[in-house]
Amino acid sequence: MTEIGGFLAGGFAARQKPLYHAHRSRFRSACICQTAFCWGIVGANFSAGMKRTMRILVGSCNPTKIAAVQDVFSQRFGQVEAIGLEVASGVSAQPMGMEETFLGAENRARALLDLNVRQQLNAQFCVGIEGGAAPLHGRWFAFGVICIADVQGRLGYGVTSHFELPNDVAHRLAAGAELGDVIDELTGQYHTRLEGGAIGYLSHGQLDRRRLAAQGVFMALLPFLNESLFFPKGG
Repeated sequence: MTEIGGFLAGGFAARQKPLYHAHRSRFRSACICQTAFCWGIVGANFSAGMKRTMRILVGSCNPTKIAAVQDVFSQRFGQVEAIGLEVASGVSAQPMGMEETFLGAENRARALLDLNVRQQLNAQFCVGIEGGAAPLHGRWFAFGVICIADVQGRLGYGVTSHFELPNDVAHRLAAGAELGDVIDELTGQYHTRLEGGAIGYLSHGQLDRRRLAAQGVFMALLPFLNESLFFPKGG
């Protein structure tokens, strides 16, 4: 099985619970939020003489998003530190349509780039993740867009798999509700967006938001794995 095929098809098969919950005592690193405090995910080994850890900023304090970035970058680069920072998306709380969702992800990545410089955070990559919904072929689908920016300001984009939404849910989103809040009401649980999310509910636990996001993160990383094709002459 190829590297990408193995990563997407089998890389998370045994990881039903987010790393944030399963190993929180092991990876207790502060997620630096501007508006609230939460825990981030760190896959670093700080022992003397160890290889320098790559630092990645994630434009969210949602542990599933941080863990998804951690999964993908550690798979490719080894020792990785993923730090969550709340930044503005510049779009509506529930983006509707592909363009608004892409813009939200890009705005988050660019905001992180600015913070990285101003606060001297020394991150190698900044990752914006935005969930949206859009009409396609007479139906409504939910999806995620990921924008990865490197220190040179180069951008890579990825999109997760799309999954269909029930009509009642889609109508509520069109009226201004957020998907996470709607799923909370349907399940009778709170903050489902921090764990399985809508895809976890609709797939009866067979898929979860972390694995769905990781798929898009890997796709957004592809340009940086093929720089000569996507960024000729350093462009």
